[in-house]
This record gives sequence, structure tokens and C-alpha cells, in this order.
Amino acid sequence: MSNPVALPDIFLAVSDMEDDIHAVRGFAEAFAIYGASASMISPRSVMVIADAFELAAERLHARWERAFKIAAEAKP
Repeated sequence: MSNPVALPDIFLAVSDMEDDIHAVRGFAEAFAIYGASASMISPRSVMVIADAFELAAERLHARWERAFKIAAEAKP
């Protein structure tokens, strides 16, 4: 029989996503500003942002899966 999951475990699993959620929002804002600008962005600059965006997305996905697993194990 598995141990019931404590509420703090669920909270921590969700709160672990906070930094990456803010990063994704920042990336979206940067792209919106670049898209509205008359200036051109170098492909290298786009790749730097895209790489960071991809890493944040991968971390978010893993943390999202972990949070759902913990929530599923929780006993009401």
C-alpha cells in the first residue's frame, strides 16, 4: 500500500514550475516586441532565445507530469 501524498508535496510540485512559467512569459514578450519592431533580429539571436525557450518547456513538461502524478496519488 502506498503512502498518501501530503498537501505540501502537491504544492511543491506545482510551485517548482514558477520560474519556468515566468521565463516562458518573458520569451513570449520578447518575441512580441521583436515582431512589432521595424528592426531585424539576427538568426543567431532567435536561436539563443529558442534554445532557452525549449529548455524551459522541457523542464515545465517534466514538472507538469510530476505534479499530475503526485496529485493522482493523493488520497482525498
